[in-house]
Amino acid sequence: MAWAAHGTPSLLPALRASLKLQDNGGFQLRDQGHPERFRNVAALAAWLAHLDDTPQPERGPRHRDVAASVQALTEEIVVHMARRLVQRTGARALAYAGGVALNGLANHRLLAEGIIDDLHVPPLPDDRGLALGAVALATAARGGALHLDPGGLSPFLGPEPSRHLPALPAGYVTARSEELLEDVAACLARGELVAWFEGRDEAGPRALGHRSILASPVHVSTREHLNAVVKEREPFRPFGCSLPLDATSEWLDMRGPSPFMLRIVSVLPHRRAEIPAVVHTDGTTRPHTVTDESHPRLHALLGHLARRGHPPVLLNTSLNRRGEPIAHTAADAVAIAVERGLDAVVIGDHLVVRSSSGSRPTSSGR
Repeated sequence: MAWAAHGTPSLLPALRASLKLQDNGGFQLRDQGHPERFRNVAALAAWLAHLDDTPQPERGPRHRDVAASVQALTEEIVVHMARRLVQRTGARALAYAGGVALNGLANHRLLAEGIIDDLHVPPLPDDRGLALGAVALATAARGGALHLDPGGLSPFLGPEPSRHLPALPAGYVTARSEELLEDVAACLARGELVAWFEGRDEAGPRALGHRSILASPVHVSTREHLNAVVKEREPFRPFGCSLPLDATSEWLDMRGPSPFMLRIVSVLPHRRAEIPAVVHTDGTTRPHTVTDESHPRLHALLGHLARRGHPPVLLNTSLNRRGEPIAHTAADAVAIAVERGLDAVVIGDHLVVRSSSGSRPTSSGR
């Protein structure tokens, strides 16, 4: 999804020719004699190479066009399936899952083009969600009540963390805070990076305000620093954002909620310069809409920022090291903050800050 924004879908006609959309809403590969070509990414990449024998450097313009073409075809197939479902059933509210349901561009297109009126994708829609789905099904079959929130099944399904503050390493101290959220808002408004650790872990691949790194989106250099130093990932990768649901129309071209950060939408053109760290090359962002019911403390924090004259928008990315799961314990959160040079850590009602002796790592890495 991220790489596609940098290319053009020049291979889309050839990809379209490789399959047939069916009247029943499905699709079929035309080349049935060689199904092994489509079984893994490497085989697909080798097949695509035959479409054009122009030598290409690694991650060059050709790769961007391949990404854009595959993304465009994916959207066309999802739209085709949804349209047929609407025609067959008359229902205009869609719930779906599977790995493709993580494709925020396709999800938003279903709503933006009016194909459906409502969309629900669970926070863990890929194969990892099968265990959660089995629990939900078994609970319902036994007459039990599922734990629901306004966005559907709650994503905060991890164990309750310890309330004790872990031992702090040199360079970090506990700050006394009578007004925790106001103090955190002040840190963020100053451009500091804050690890936010609260309640149970999120289930799923998106940080939803319980295990997050939060940052102000007003400087594009924040995105560059997070990608290069904190997250250690490619510079083209975008970041999502958290904002109040009732403020979305002031910042984004979207309707309805995005509680699990599974839609990719356009930032209003006149707002893009105000929050550049969360605006992708194509002018989009992946929003996490927050309400007082779904996340009271994060919603309140956004309110504190707004009262300071800061956009009520925060860059929100997962609290983890590259290649590792999301932080599970408070000790994990502190360790990540120390190693990655974050300025502060919120652990429940505690504010831990980096003292003058602490230092941020540079872009040279760990």
